Amino acid sequence: MNNMLKTLYNYLISLPVFFFLDIVWIQFVANRLYNKYISDILITDPRTLPTLLFYLIHVAVLTIVISISPALPLWKKFVIAFLIGLTAYATFSLTNYAILASWSKSLILPDILWGSFLSGFSILIAQYITNIKNV
Repeated sequence: MNNMLKTLYNYLISLPVFFFLDIVWIQFVANRLYNKYISDILITDPRTLPTLLFYLIHVAVLTIVISISPALPLWKKFVIAFLIGLTAYATFSLTNYAILASWSKSLILPDILWGSFLSGFSILIAQYITNIKNV
């Protein structure tokens, strides 16, 4: 299979992994943290479109960057995706802390660590499945 189709296959695996794991995180961890520290600025019904756009764009970037060097070992792909996640989630959390009076510094580390791990893990799973299927 050519590299473009393999990249698409990895994307189609990574996207639901990323989405469902993040939903679990949001339901069981993030909601509690956010309600504890910043309930005064939360909306009751989160906006779906920006959330979906972030998932689509972030996972696309992860997948494309990883596809540039297909021969890298899995652990290096995990580290690259982890670092991209670190950048994305640090940008979100640190910017919020810098400009929002009620943003708690207690949210920074959990957000950044979760986004970093989630990014690396979703790519790792997709790459692992792709390797097993020999795509």
